Amino acid sequence: MPEKKVWVKAAGKAPWDERKSRVTDALESGANGVWVNKEDVEKTRKLGKIEVISDHPEADVVLGENAIYQVIFSKKEEEQATKLGAKSKYLIINSTDWKVIPLENIIASLQNQCKVVVEVKTLDEAKTALETLEVGADGVLVDADHITIKKICGFVQSLSQKKLDLVAVTLKKIKPVGMGDRVCVDTASLFNVGEGML
Repeated sequence: MPEKKVWVKAAGKAPWDERKSRVTDALESGANGVWVNKEDVEKTRKLGKIEVISDHPEADVVLGENAIYQVIFSKKEEEQATKLGAKSKYLIINSTDWKVIPLENIIASLQNQCKVVVEVKTLDEAKTALETLEVGADGVLVDADHITIKKICGFVQSLSQKKLDLVAVTLKKIKPVGMGDRVCVDTASLFNVGEGML
């Protein structure tokens, strides 16, 4: 599974100390990026190494250039988002009311064309966004408190854990190991000849 992104929203009209706190939350929680006001790009870079999203031309992801932000109120905005996303590296969406259906349509339309990032406020919203249509969005933009940011980052990290593939093996030796805890699972009616369970 490709790595999912967690961006934290630190842009807005709040005083710099509050916005700075959100940047620090992102850094401490292991988020991939932080969305900041144009005037905060340099200050953000001084706080730590993190991807910076802004409408400033020196940002890592430049809003309006290689990233589009679209609020979805209706089917019209959903269709507009799909068209804009096809021409951009990132499409950041905020679905104000109905969330799953527009997201399903956008993911299906833009799969492998651009990265879809969904604005979320809760862990449940993040789970829905990242698991929709099994492939999910490519990331989330979190607009929430420190605890929620940390929970979402933890969830995304658990999704990114390397999965081990089961492979065929050859049994080389059987030896008694003495007494110990044992369990027996009767699978005689479930498996065919040659099948088993570890």
